[in-house]
Amino acid sequence: DQTHRQTLVALEKLARDAKEPDRLVQLLQLQLEISEDDSERKKLLAEIAALYKGPLRHPAQAVTYLELLTTLAPEDLAAREDLAEALLAAGRADEAAQLMRGLIDQLTKARRGKDVARYHQRLGGIAEAKGDTAGAAESFGAAYKLDPSQPATLLALGRIALARNELENARKFYRALLLQNFDEASSGVSKAEVYLVLGRLHLAAKEIPKARNMFERGLEIDPKNAELKQALATLPTA
Repeated sequence: DQTHRQTLVALEKLARDAKEPDRLVQLLQLQLEISEDDSERKKLLAEIAALYKGPLRHPAQAVTYLELLTTLAPEDLAAREDLAEALLAAGRADEAAQLMRGLIDQLTKARRGKDVARYHQRLGGIAEAKGDTAGAAESFGAAYKLDPSQPATLLALGRIALARNELENARKFYRALLLQNFDEASSGVSKAEVYLVLGRLHLAAKEIPKARNMFERGLEIDPKNAELKQALATLPTA
């Protein structure tokens, strides 16, 4: 009898204790099927989605349950945020972007500026991945106005400025990046690489002493960096 609640609860506890997320999600799904209480259903939907997004690594499945959750609780901003992230992780970028735009409007009204900045940043990433440089610059620029200290935003704006050959803007954003503490693994850039970019920008402006200083400071952080060594070795003497 898969509808026997006490048995399901007992098995759920065993699955939790054994740390078996695949078994746990099946038991939660069975409880969801028999539950008639909206509060309980919301809790079950949220946990099932979290398991699919997290340990089970199946965001496409999470989308199904988050869509049910947002239908059951349309006022729940956190659920809508989770749905947007799950759609993006599942490769449904256009749907994620549409939902994020709606979130931006709601979060702006709720005066949650840093969260609004985060979603502008995510929209910028979606636009950049699609080759829409103008759209990316607009979204990243909006994120920067709301939260000018966010490393991912600074990096993106610096990268776009370089692609557009806007060297002064690129220098401004990469210099600002040096003032921030950021996780190099998640951001995809190291401080040594930032010094490398700044050195090349000074070199392009024929500011040789400043370029040398940037390359040397980069090597202080990463003494084995081959690109920094090469840049320093080939620097003009003027």
